[in-house]
Amino acid sequence: MKRLAICLLMVCLPFAAPLSSSAEESSAAALKSVYEASRNMQGVITFCIKSGYLGTESDGHISALVKMTDTPDVDKSGGNAAEAKGLAGRLVLDGNEVELTSSPLGAEEWCKQTGEALKSQADQLPQ
Repeated sequence: MKRLAICLLMVCLPFAAPLSSSAEESSAAALKSVYEASRNMQGVITFCIKSGYLGTESDGHISALVKMTDTPDVDKSGGNAAEAKGLAGRLVLDGNEVELTSSPLGAEEWCKQTGEALKSQADQLPQ
């Protein structure tokens, strides 16, 4: 549960506040980090859907959140690699990879809890 909370804070919470580009270098690194985390989560959600742990509506939830991080000035160079790790069932947290199948919750329970939290976050986004 702690890893779920960390993941949601790292990936979902930044979407609630507008992304700004002040303090250019640190901001650029932060934008890149948030973008890569969201792409990793997108891959993880796809892994959960393909594994039968989540319904396809979860794809729409994560896509809405990823779209918010896809700003014109973000460095997208690591996005595909981050998503590929997620597609393989690996969540990246603070530079550490967590294999969902060997996580304390197990992949199915992790996916279900994350799917519920993701839906809650997506429901709060402006339409």
